[in-house]
Formats: sequence, structure tokens, C-alpha cells
Amino acid sequence: VLLRQRFTDRFEEVAATPTATNDATTSMGGRVRMGKLVGPWLRLRGTAEVRHERFAPYDALKASPAAPPGTRTSGMFGFEPTFLIAPLALDVAPTLRVEAQRDVVTTRHPFTDAPGASAPTNRVQPVARLAVVERPTSWLAVRANGGRYVRQPSLMERYGNDGFVLPNPTLRPERGWNADLGARVATSGTDHVALDVAAFGSLVDDLVQFQQNAQGLARAANIGRARIVGGELALSGRLGPGHLVAQATFTDARDVTMRTAYHDRQLPLRPRLRGLVRPELRDLRLGRHLAAGVHVEVDASSGNY
Repeated sequence: VLLRQRFTDRFEEVAATPTATNDATTSMGGRVRMGKLVGPWLRLRGTAEVRHERFAPYDALKASPAAPPGTRTSGMFGFEPTFLIAPLALDVAPTLRVEAQRDVVTTRHPFTDAPGASAPTNRVQPVARLAVVERPTSWLAVRANGGRYVRQPSLMERYGNDGFVLPNPTLRPERGWNADLGARVATSGTDHVALDVAAFGSLVDDLVQFQQNAQGLARAANIGRARIVGGELALSGRLGPGHLVAQATFTDARDVTMRTAYHDRQLPLRPRLRGLVRPELRDLRLGRHLAAGVHVEVDASSGNY
């Protein structure tokens, strides 16, 4: 994958100095998945992935690289046995993943007086999760998930675009515990309806969160500790060519860092209420070899400072 980001501000309307960038981000990698049904009570799955990402900042005013490239090489191996307990209509799936990264972080003017690349940083992190699904009837499924996770900052969060999105080369990986509990009721057949309800929560250290300043510039930063809880209600269905998706989400996301100015404050860019409605018509035949579809989507959210 190749991504190019250009930003031009020769008259200092946004940036602190005349600026023109033409940054390139490349990403390549592969994934292998394996699975085997050992018996009526056990299914084994495994996943291996490797990825290499490279960010090359370029100063279009000077027609030269703005700094050495930043790179990230990562690998992951995950193993997930699923225990099928037929008498209880229960599936139990523990997951264990090991993630490894090697990061070389670059910096460039005006965010540092000495553009350059850092020494390589190596990280190895275990990630564990447990999922349970019970299907007491053909129309009802109850599920629960819980575990620990780790997320590396994305290249956009770390390097921005040198314009409205400012970089933060010092970002740390976020890590935390999360869990959810939910149920799904669904009818079968071509025409069907499904109702899904869930509650979720997470406690995160070093949450990577975009913050906006008075000039409208956004910058990702680590929140010391955050607590996020909420619930979601989703409805989907089909009747002939008509499809409907509707979803409502409540989220209470708060900074629980022990600093007076931030403690118990709502996190930015995370609205407490959000709703989505999407009616759609699919597969409207327009002759023997042609079909069409049409949809309308309405997305509404509450205050989102």
C-alpha cells in the first residue's frame, strides 16, 4: 500500500513557517491463517502476520527529504483453541497472541531543531483474551469477551501531515483491559430481523487521543489513564430488496488521570450519544446483466468537543 500526503502553506496561513510537504507512507506484509477441526469438541486456529511500514517525510520547498525515514517492522503469532461443549450449547475460545515490533522514529523541523531518526526500539508484548458464546436456542446467542490488549500508535497519529494534524514522535503504545457482554436475537430465512444489545467497558493506560488547540490544529497525545464504558443497541433486517441497519450507542469516556485539571473530564472527540440509520434497496434488476441499489444514511451525534 502506498499513501501520499501533500500539504502546501507557502504564506504561513496555518503552519508556523512557509511549508510544502509531500510525504510517502508505504506498507507491505502478509498473513497466514490455519485451522483444523480436531474432533466434535475442539477446533484449533492459528494466525501469523508480518508487516513493514515506512514513513518518508519530504520537504517540497527544498526538494529534498525533510528527515531520515521512520520505519516499523512488526510480527504477530496468535493461537486460539475453541472448545465446543455441545450439551451446554457453549463455545469457549481462549486466545493468546505475541506481538513484536521494532520501531525507528523520525522527527523533522519545526518539531525539533535537529531532524533525525531515533535508535531502534524493540518491544515484545503478550495479548490474552477469553470469549464465551452460548446458543441456548436457534434464535438467541449470548456472548462475553474480556482480555488485555496493546495498540501501537498509527503512523498518522505519530507523524501527522505537517499541517492541521501535528506530529508527536514521543507517543507510547496504549494498553489496557476491556470487556463486553451482549446478546443477539435473530430470525432465520431470507427475510429476517436481528436485534443486538451489548454493554462494554475498558480501562486504558496511555490512551492515544487526538486533542485540538484553539487554532484548530489536532495532535495525538497519551492520556495517562482513561475509563470508557457504554452500551449499544443495533437493529438489522431484510424484507425482499429492502434492508435496514439502525444503531444507537452511548459512551461515557473519561480521563481518570489523577490531575486536578483533567480528572473525570470527558475525553474529546468521543460523543456520549451517537445514532445511525441506513435504509437500503439492493439488487434492483435493470435487465439481464445489470442490477442497482440505493441507500440513504443518517448519522447524528451529541456534543463532540
